[in-house]
Order: sequence, then C-alpha cells, then structure tokens
Amino acid sequence: MGVRAETPDAWDAWRAGDINLDKAERISKTLIRLVRDNSKALLNAVVVDVAVCKTGELLGRWLNQFVARIEPDQQDERIHRSLADRCVSVRPDLDGVSFLSAALSSLDAAAIHRVLTAIAAVTDPGDTRTLQQRRGCAGGRAAGPGQQRLPQPVGRRRRRQHRGRPRRRRLC
Repeated sequence: MGVRAETPDAWDAWRAGDINLDKAERISKTLIRLVRDNSKALLNAVVVDVAVCKTGELLGRWLNQFVARIEPDQQDERIHRSLADRCVSVRPDLDGVSFLSAALSSLDAAAIHRVLTAIAAVTDPGDTRTLQQRRGCAGGRAAGPGQQRLPQPVGRRRRRQHRGRPRRRRLC
C-alpha cells in the first residue's frame, strides 16, 4: 500500500503538481507510521490542504505532530518497530569517499554526535579543515588503529622538521 491507495487525495495532488515529490514522500513515510485505517483516512482528508501551504520541512513537523496527536497510544509500538529496524549502511562514491548512513536510537545518535564534535574540536593551529571535515576524519578514526588513512589536503602549512628528519604527515 502507499500514497496512491491510502491517501488518494494526496496522490491526485502530486499528479496534478500541487505538491512536490518531497512532500509526497513525507506523507508516504507518515502512512507507514500510522497503525489504524481511520487515522489514515483522516490524514487523507486534511493533508493536502496542509501540504500545499507548507514547506517540506514544516510539513514534516506537522505530520509528526499529527501522528503523535492522532495515535498517542501507539507510540510504544512505533518505538519498538523503529528500534527493530535499526541499521547501518555504507554507499561507496567516487574518489575513495563513501557515505555512511545509520538508523539508530536518538540517544545513540546524540552520543555519537557529541563524541565526534569533541574529537573534532581539538585541532592544531595550522589545521585549515572545517569542523565538519574534522568530524568526518574523527568518524574514520573510529575504525580503529592501523587502518589506512589519507594525508591532509594539500595547502596545509608544512610542519618544522624534527631532528633533521621530516615529520610524518598527520593522517586523517
């Protein structure tokens, strides 16, 4: 099932161009979260009027509130379902870069965010990387010692030589 079958008004609005694909996907994800058929019918009755006048971000917030307001008794079930669907995936991209995605509990995600930010906050005076770049390197270091790393981007200041030998380049 999906938007076409369970919220035909939203489907018609998307086909007519009244709502964009982002909004239609947000509505579809909300349908998955709803448990009862009467909640889905109510969503169908009101969502198009809301979706037309809101941005995708604001529609997403409205949909979250809708779910919490209409089916508050199903919150525990939604949490258990979400935790059962936890996963981590890696999608390789060009030039040796990959995208790491994770669906995990908000508490775990917040803890990872804090740790990566704390590691990235410690920087050398000549480090020209942005905080986000340093966080990416910190996430790569989580793979453990001995993993192959790429050197810092070109353009960093050279470090002084130590005891007549060049210092090793700091790896990411």
